[in-house]
Amino acid sequence: MLALNPKIERRFYRERKDEAIPMMAAVVGLILASGTTPLAYADDGKQRVTIFTPGLSGDRFVCSAVNVSEKALGITFALFDTNGALLDGLEGSAENPSSHFGVPPGTEAEIESTFKSGIPPTDGYCKVVVSGTHDRNDVRVDLLVYWTKPIIPGTTTPIIQLARTVQGF
Repeated sequence: MLALNPKIERRFYRERKDEAIPMMAAVVGLILASGTTPLAYADDGKQRVTIFTPGLSGDRFVCSAVNVSEKALGITFALFDTNGALLDGLEGSAENPSSHFGVPPGTEAEIESTFKSGIPPTDGYCKVVVSGTHDRNDVRVDLLVYWTKPIIPGTTTPIIQLARTVQGF
């Protein structure tokens, strides 16, 4: 083994140590700035996640959310048209946007709004804001849309057709 002069060896290790300290500080700074810090905060209800459903057409919209987490969550619903404006339901429809619902674990909350029937039907989508979590997997969101087709000529019975159900992500 090659023996080095002890003075040279000490100077070599001192220079390496002087380089390591700024490098460690840079690594710690990158970790803090990387976005991992919010995960350490308590889930105090200030965390939010927003979930949207795809758009559908119809005259009766039922937007629902199921809390599949193990804690109570706050949920607010809103129904929008394809231009991003709030839909205005007929009399007797739910308030749009909804009031804040407190939803216990394993339960569901929903709003239901009815719109003028006809051709073309109303186009819209559902926006769900969930407070008390940052994980969108804590909630399952569905939009169920019905379309009441106009009365068949010669009868007084409207035809009700289930248009579609979609999930929001």
